Amino acid sequence: MATKKTTKARFADPDMKYFGDEPLFDPSLGTEWEGRAPATMRALNWYNYFVSKKDLVQDQVDYARDQLKLTKDQISAFKAVANTWSSSTIGALIRMSERGYVLDAKQKSSIQQSILDTVKIGQKAPKSDEVEEAKPTAPVLTIQDRVRLKVHATIIEDIREIEDKWMAGEKVTSFDAYKAMQAHGLPAMACSHAIPWVSGLHDEYNDALNKTCDQAVEAYKHLSKLELKSRVKLLNTILDDLKRYQTNSKTVRKTRTKKPVAATKQVAKIKFLKESPEFKLVSINPAAVVGAMRLFVFNVKTRTLSEYTSSGPNGLSVKGTTLQGWDESTSRSKKLRKPEDILPIVLSKTARQIDNAWKKLTTKDASPNGRLNEDTILMRTLNG
Repeated sequence: MATKKTTKARFADPDMKYFGDEPLFDPSLGTEWEGRAPATMRALNWYNYFVSKKDLVQDQVDYARDQLKLTKDQISAFKAVANTWSSSTIGALIRMSERGYVLDAKQKSSIQQSILDTVKIGQKAPKSDEVEEAKPTAPVLTIQDRVRLKVHATIIEDIREIEDKWMAGEKVTSFDAYKAMQAHGLPAMACSHAIPWVSGLHDEYNDALNKTCDQAVEAYKHLSKLELKSRVKLLNTILDDLKRYQTNSKTVRKTRTKKPVAATKQVAKIKFLKESPEFKLVSINPAAVVGAMRLFVFNVKTRTLSEYTSSGPNGLSVKGTTLQGWDESTSRSKKLRKPEDILPIVLSKTARQIDNAWKKLTTKDASPNGRLNEDTILMRTLNG
């Protein structure tokens, strides 16, 4: 009986004297032999330590051409993005198969799916000659394309790593897909790409468990019913996490806040008195009113001093000739009998000192109306 031809080791590293040479297998053992799972894991770890993803691209190209019978265009699409998007684990499995390792049905299916996924990405990517011809207008992928590529490179790659561990004989029973989506910074729309992929994987195991698909039963015949149940349960949990993430991300999406109007634009139509020689007062820049927590104004015609306090953390604002955002319960006005006694205090003292002086005035407090006119001096703003 002819044995499968194996390739010579082509990797070299000083550390190999400690970890051993490139793994070599006996193809006559087939897919079911004692110690296969730990041997697979050791081999994958060896390739992960000594070999880069780029070194295994040609092995995948050869497999895609010889075993999957992909077209030249598909091969070209794969090669265009393989250094970035291909799976190093898949490359290692193919390389192992070239050195006597016999792939089982599940591994062959994973290899095929991984290569075809990379081909799809390559078909979307711009060709080098197209970029060369149209440098000023470089092709741009759509938002959906970018999200799909990121999903395959992050959350789906995470789940593929779980599959790799399953294939190597490890038991993986938990994975928090919700936290993984958050860690990768994926938007809600990413779930529309991830959920169908995970659902397909779930259906394969579920069909094998319930014996509803002959191909699935054949592919996973090496797994016990308990192992199949465990994998179906984990994939169900992952699907629930993805659906919850999709719902929650839409729920907490921030509502678009209205952009604040510039201060200079707000005060463009404001009416005020620039200067009063009689009371020796000069108005401040009206733009300073916007965002202030407190404003003092003086009507020279009625001799009324008014204090406006903000009703919120964003301070006062102006609309037309009217003040906005002031608190009616704490704002106040008072007619002055002797303006020359209180106005200098308002201009130079602290809020507490002004308040003490205000309380000594004998006229009654009144409520201001927020309207500004040609007789109003904008005296001072305070933010404390």
